[in-house]
Amino acid sequence: MDQIRADAAFWTATNVMCAIALRQQNLTYLTDSPNNPDREAWEYLDTALDKAVELTIRGSNDLLAIQALVGMANFLQTAPDAHAASTLLAAANRLVLQNGLHIEKDEQCLGQSGSENLRLKIQRNRVFWIAFNLDHDLATRLERPPLIHEDDIGADLPLLYPEDGLGCISSVDNSTKINFLRARSHLALIENRIHRRLMSARAKRQTLLEREAAVNELEAELNSWKASYPDLSATLDYLATNRALWADFEGDAFRMLRALPLAYLGCHANLHGLSYRSLRVQEWSHTRLLNTADPTEIDLLPSISDLYGDAGPHSCCVLAARASLILLHLSQNTDHACTW
Repeated sequence: MDQIRADAAFWTATNVMCAIALRQQNLTYLTDSPNNPDREAWEYLDTALDKAVELTIRGSNDLLAIQALVGMANFLQTAPDAHAASTLLAAANRLVLQNGLHIEKDEQCLGQSGSENLRLKIQRNRVFWIAFNLDHDLATRLERPPLIHEDDIGADLPLLYPEDGLGCISSVDNSTKINFLRARSHLALIENRIHRRLMSARAKRQTLLEREAAVNELEAELNSWKASYPDLSATLDYLATNRALWADFEGDAFRMLRALPLAYLGCHANLHGLSYRSLRVQEWSHTRLLNTADPTEIDLLPSISDLYGDAGPHSCCVLAARASLILLHLSQNTDHACTW
């Protein structure tokens, strides 16, 4: 035990693993149940936090240290205040960049077989994308820029058909299979582009037509993402009308699958909601421009009705909100994946 405690990364990761396992077990209990293991889960996390400062300040080239910090951030993102999770994730992302997890490396580790090198390469890739996905979850919640930008990424998306099956979920009868990790990572890239093209300080200086073009292109990317995963696409299409579809999934697969459409719907609402607010501001300025612009330029000033008609992007937000409510109705009060 003393040897385990001496290895800060291993000691921290062990306690984080126990905390997350108890958190998952907690989902089967009611909040006020005397057997609820959530308090024990927090005790393990407190023990892990004792070593977090050491891992953060000293730095490490140990992949396990990065996994431990990401695990703590994942656990804490369910707290009412997500700033603690954001701080831990920032430390984890510093180590991610320091150790080059964001780029593909072809070098071979001495003393390891080809299969072992491949396993390590896949593991590094997965750790990076999990950290990247969590970064965008927290960025959306805290309304701040993501810590890692797409331009700095040189790593491929997770394997579509991994041999070990990790990161994939399937229905009870195996008729529906979805690569959760790849789909979520792909969606996080689109979230990154939405921030860069619509929400960043530079994006806010765009003209109405430039912003409208960006919205159309990003909407096309969202549709392409959805079409890339046929089973997920069918799930999203029938979400609002066929609740029985969720009976085909149970346990962790049920919770993960529900979190993925919620992320998609939130991304869709963000895309149209933010663009609509911006367009409304510029539409408010449109009347003022009509009174001050040169008569020969008035016809060049577009309006919201010209771009979207009566339906407008706000209708998309309403549909996304209704679908989200259906998903949340199916969750329990202890489901930390969907509630903050």
